[in-house]
Amino acid sequence: MEWCSRRPELDVQIPALSWNPEVAIRQLENLITQQMPVDLLVGSSLGGYYATWLVENFGRNNSMRAALINPAVSPCRYLGEKFLGRHRNPWTDEVYEITPTHASVLGSIEPDGISDPSRYLLMVQTADEVLDYRRATGFYRGARQILQEGGSHSFENFRNMIPTIVDFAETATN
Repeated sequence: MEWCSRRPELDVQIPALSWNPEVAIRQLENLITQQMPVDLLVGSSLGGYYATWLVENFGRNNSMRAALINPAVSPCRYLGEKFLGRHRNPWTDEVYEITPTHASVLGSIEPDGISDPSRYLLMVQTADEVLDYRRATGFYRGARQILQEGGSHSFENFRNMIPTIVDFAETATN
C-alpha cells in the first residue's frame, strides 16, 4: 500500500470482505456496481477466485482486468476437507468456521473457464504449500503468467511485483 500511496493517480481500495462467502459475494457485487468502471482487481488465493468471478461476470463489456496471486482454482473440489472447519484470519485474528453450506455457495460461482486470457495476469510460486500452482497455470492458459520457483502461498517478495501489476493495469486503460 505504501508504494501505491506514492502514486496519487491510483485509486486503490482494499475492502474488508466477510469470511462468509455469501456475504462476501454480496459485498463484492455492491462494490463493483457502485464503483464502475473498475480497471483492475488484485486478488490472492480466494481473493483471486473472487476476482476471476467478477471479471467473468461484470467485466465482459469493459476493460476490467485481474492480477491474481497464487489464486484458488476450484477451491471446494481441490481443497476438500482442508477447506472446511475452523480458520483464523491472519490479519484480524477473527476465528470462523467454513461449513459445507459455505462451500456450496463458493461452488455456485465457480467459472468454467476464462473468456479472455488477456484480461488476466497470473503470478504463482511453485512451493505454494496450500495450492498446486499447476492448476492455476492450466486454468489461466493463454494469460500472461509469471511463474517463480520456490516461494510460498503468501507469495514471497510480493512488493517486487507491484510495478508489474500497475503496468498490467495501465495497458488496459491506454
